[in-house]
Amino acid sequence: MFDLADDSGDGQASRVHLDRVLSGLRHLEASHEPARVFAGLAQVCVPALCDECLIEVTERGTRPYRIRRIRPGLAPSLTSQEHAQPGRSPVDIDAAAGEAPDPLGVSVTVDGAGIRAHFANSPGSGPPYRGVLACHWEGGYRPAPSDRALVGVLVDHAIALVHRERAALAGTVPAPTGAGLPMQHRIAAASGILMALYHLSPAQARQLLSRASEQTSASIGDIADTVLRTGALPPPATGHADRDRTGRRAAGPVEAP
Repeated sequence: MFDLADDSGDGQASRVHLDRVLSGLRHLEASHEPARVFAGLAQVCVPALCDECLIEVTERGTRPYRIRRIRPGLAPSLTSQEHAQPGRSPVDIDAAAGEAPDPLGVSVTVDGAGIRAHFANSPGSGPPYRGVLACHWEGGYRPAPSDRALVGVLVDHAIALVHRERAALAGTVPAPTGAGLPMQHRIAAASGILMALYHLSPAQARQLLSRASEQTSASIGDIADTVLRTGALPPPATGHADRDRTGRRAAGPVEAP
């Protein structure tokens, strides 16, 4: 077990500091060992995202690694019995909830002041592992849908890093763009970041990506990669910006999305 105390906070209830989350995500160390990657992910989560993070990773059915990170001055509130569901895969959990897992098989649910993400590696991506990541907030904060989306992005990224390193060991390194994520999921991950950044719904975030694609003449996949790399949308091309301003003058004021 890794019990880590963060010394950068003051023990008060936090909200998402997206710039710190994205910075930590970009510097997350890759490894073919999932416990190492998820230990780093716990440091990304606290305190930038939540007040407490508990992760359990089980490899090949052995006793799980338990990784905890908590803001100083807080008593642990997450226990293994509260968030782990032995023997249940993300597909099992989503089937019970009537939902479908995301493209990497991650199921994320919100429960009161906490978020749980159940995950497992896909077949053919090395030795099997599965786990649960639980985030908890103090001070009466209730996580929003954007927090749920961001937790999904974090877990997906960690899974992709493990897969990339295992593929490298096997001599079949995937393309580095988006840390090996398929395009569909890179777009979903970028949408999650925009949701957290601008407090958007999933449909509004996807619309923002589409609009940025039109304004820059870049594919929506390239726009998603820019968001994942920089945490922001690219500026519109000059010609598109001029046409937009001309159109707005002709049509009168419009309401911002």
